[in-house]
Amino acid sequence: MNTRLTAIETMPEALLEHSQWLYDSIKARRMSQTEMLEIFNRRIAESGEPIVSRSALSRYAARVRAGDICRPEPLNQPIVLQTVRIFTPEFRRQIVGKQGEKSIALLEATLSALAADKDV
Repeated sequence: MNTRLTAIETMPEALLEHSQWLYDSIKARRMSQTEMLEIFNRRIAESGEPIVSRSALSRYAARVRAGDICRPEPLNQPIVLQTVRIFTPEFRRQIVGKQGEKSIALLEATLSALAADKDV
């Protein structure tokens, strides 16, 4: 099934450690999603990224538990890393203000594919 990337999956690589912590916490099932959400949003607050909603975490957790999402790992492709760096928190806010929230994932995927010289 082709599904859209979640807000958590589209976090910048700079927040990888926090995304990995969230993934591991979901798999461990040792705290409630409410606790995970509070801690995760606290951890990413300093980055300038928008906080994650309760529903976004619930969708992400369901997909993690179903095995649809693998543990976040660092990108190994330097070209893609350059593309990801373009999407700073400030740039993301500007795009959301002008184009809406849904356009960010599409733009990142398109730029990554173009940078890697692949068909979109």
